Amino acid sequence: MLQQDLQALLDKVRGIAEKMLSDRKALEVFGATMTTDGEIGLAYPDPSCASAPGGAVGQMFVTFNQFAKASHIRAAALCVPVPPSGLPKSEFTHAVAFNLEHQNGDSFAVVVPYKKRLFGGVKYGPSSQFKDKQRVFVGC
Repeated sequence: MLQQDLQALLDKVRGIAEKMLSDRKALEVFGATMTTDGEIGLAYPDPSCASAPGGAVGQMFVTFNQFAKASHIRAAALCVPVPPSGLPKSEFTHAVAFNLEHQNGDSFAVVVPYKKRLFGGVKYGPSSQFKDKQRVFVGC
């Protein structure tokens, strides 16, 4: 179930991120949670908290942690744009990071590089996955 939960969340947030890039040409921070019943819901940061410590990303992790502590969710995913300065030199000029966590302790990030095409569209590079530190299911 662990792998299925995280794959379902990744599929959901990656699909939304790709649509966001295709439609808006920009990527915003957003996330998704999976309830203890397996339902996936989307979450967006409160725009008024963007200037708070940690910004939108910090706000999302705090909110998800509160849901986890209340035993409302069993998995969470956060979609974050990666600034170009954080990427190695390649044909890809941007990237999106998907931070995924499960209540069983698994926590990893999937990074997908991309570049915007001159006449529209987006070209995606190969994704990479690595272990990440837990931020949502801490203290649960």
